This record gives sequence, C-alpha cells and structure tokens, in this order.
Amino acid sequence: MPPQIRTGTAALVGKSATVLERIANDEGVVLKLPQARVRALVDTGGGAEFTSGPRVMREWVRVPGGPGLPSLVAEAHAFLAG
Repeated sequence: MPPQIRTGTAALVGKSATVLERIANDEGVVLKLPQARVRALVDTGGGAEFTSGPRVMREWVRVPGGPGLPSLVAEAHAFLAG
C-alpha cells in the first residue's frame, strides 16, 4: 500500500516516513527518486531540480502537488525500499 498524504502538509504517513526525507512547502514536495527518473521529470516539466546550496542533488526532485503526487510518492517509497 503506498504511503498516504495529508492534504495541505504533504506529510508522509507510514513505516518508511522516517526514511523518506520530505520537504513540503508552497513550491511542492521534494522526493528521492532514481537519477534517470529525476532527469525525465525535469526534462518534461514535471519537476524541478532540487539544490542544497550550490549543489544539485541528482536523486532529488521538487514536484508540485496534484493528482500525480501519490504515484510519485509511491515510486520514492519503492526506490528507498530497494
């Protein structure tokens, strides 16, 4: 079962919540995904690169909220579960 998302805060709920880093604000949610998937999302406009200071985090992407968010959260969950 994919993690649930509380509307408004986009906080993850589930046993991997402590593993899956999450950053949510008005600009979207930051998720850890495979580098190729991040690149595809950025290239198609479905997400934006996430930076930490000057460094682009290659396996992290900021995605907007919306109907596609639960499936992306499930992807991130699966990626971290290995």
